[in-house]
Amino acid sequence: ALGELASEGTLIICHGSGVYSNPGRRNFSAGMEIPAIGVVLYHGNSLCFDVYYWAIVNAAQQELATEKGLTLPLLQLSGDSPERAAAEILKLRLDALIWLHPSVERYDTIRLLDRGNLPVICVGRAPDDCRNSVMYDYPDAGRAVARYFLDNGIKTPVFLADGQEKEYADMTQSFCEAMAATNRTPDFRRLLLDTGRIEEAVERLRREELAVDGVFAFGRFFWQFAESYRRVFGEDIDSRPAGAMSLTTGEHS
Repeated sequence: ALGELASEGTLIICHGSGVYSNPGRRNFSAGMEIPAIGVVLYHGNSLCFDVYYWAIVNAAQQELATEKGLTLPLLQLSGDSPERAAAEILKLRLDALIWLHPSVERYDTIRLLDRGNLPVICVGRAPDDCRNSVMYDYPDAGRAVARYFLDNGIKTPVFLADGQEKEYADMTQSFCEAMAATNRTPDFRRLLLDTGRIEEAVERLRREELAVDGVFAFGRFFWQFAESYRRVFGEDIDSRPAGAMSLTTGEHS
């Protein structure tokens, strides 16, 4: 009986772990199929929504909802290898998958899913050969961040981004150009920090005695910066965020 339920996708049997209900296949009544679209965040090992992720999932829910209903299970992956992660997802028998800002390490997983005939929609970042993606305008996002700082009188903000990725490089470049055009800021390129070397960058801030009056960071990187700042300077920074800003519209809330 368990084997039959697993074969139809109602249960998932994980040998050595247990038997689980499939969050992607919930029927409200016999014979009624509910569309199931999974959601994966970044690397797939976190279930935490922030303002950015929640806005996208909520928008997707509104867009995709039908009279038949819709389930959007949030997936947490245990497999690190592309093959294992893809197998975990395919076992759920989803109708489609939304992958929000996938980490570069997961690109091969996305390709395997695509070959496995599971439609994957990448949001914010995607492999070059991804067939379905929704991208925001990174250069415009950089200008929006600059406008926010300038409108609030912030002249020497730390800007945290991964300079190795083209999207972030485009965003950083437009940010720098917008800040420089005002002639109201010093050489803030010294305040561009690489997300892969935060501790080292904070050490440089202390060594060069660079004053900081604002921080831009994507989600978790802000807290890494705050922790490094505490270790290096021996004091806390004001970790009360001024708010969340939409990278697509520049609106602040």
